Amino acid sequence: MQINENTLLIGRFHKKVSPRSLNIYNPVFEELGINAVYMLFYNEDPAVLVSGLRTLKLSGAIVPGFESDSSLPPLLDSLSNVANFVGKVGFMYQRDGIVTGDLQSGKGILRTIEKVSSLEGKKLVIVGAGNVVKALLFEIREKGIGCEVSIFNRTLGNVEALQEEFPFIKARTLDELESANGDILANISDIGGSAEDIYFTEKVVGNFSNIVDITFERENTNLVELGRKLGKNVSTGWDMFAYQGIVCLEAITGVEIPFDVMRKHVHVGLSETVV
Repeated sequence: MQINENTLLIGRFHKKVSPRSLNIYNPVFEELGINAVYMLFYNEDPAVLVSGLRTLKLSGAIVPGFESDSSLPPLLDSLSNVANFVGKVGFMYQRDGIVTGDLQSGKGILRTIEKVSSLEGKKLVIVGAGNVVKALLFEIREKGIGCEVSIFNRTLGNVEALQEEFPFIKARTLDELESANGDILANISDIGGSAEDIYFTEKVVGNFSNIVDITFERENTNLVELGRKLGKNVSTGWDMFAYQGIVCLEAITGVEIPFDVMRKHVHVGLSETVV
């Protein structure tokens, strides 16, 4: 790719030097002939980065260092419905000087689930009750998908808070997971990643036809390996990483990005040691 006056400049905004995804998205642009480049910008103050985006006329930015930073959303001109609802921004794009914050997690995980099974009329069991789950439930409601949802979490407080907004969900504790059954089991928690997996057993996995895991620190988690061993349809955290990247980059560039291309470069990029 030849960088010129028409090249779309896209930032990776972080609080520290963190080059992850530079080795994924730039090769995607190269393969697809998209005139764009993804670059790292870091500063502990998001106001500095947002000001830079405006001044340098960047097309957008993905903001992994600031998703939980409450000082970021007020710096933007507008928020998408899901970003406003969840209260977090995962990426932003600039159109005619207007900077809009959006959130990719719900859309990305919904696509990850739909890779193995349609949700309509199905029974979905979710492990976890954080903001990513909140974003997913928002997308399910927005699309009018009719499905039965049960959420298993270490404590019921977060699930009960979600029930106030989504009364169609059922609340369970992780201690009850062995009795769970349904069409799709989705791990949307830190279990198997930063938290030890003592919950996903052959008995649990055997009660489902489809397995989804969002953990991407390594692809072959215990849950993924059990799903494959038992012949289940499996979507991994690397699939999720690919879909979330697609959501961000399509919104910023306006160009459709095929999953197989993104997934190939996610596999190569995440196989390298990049923090």
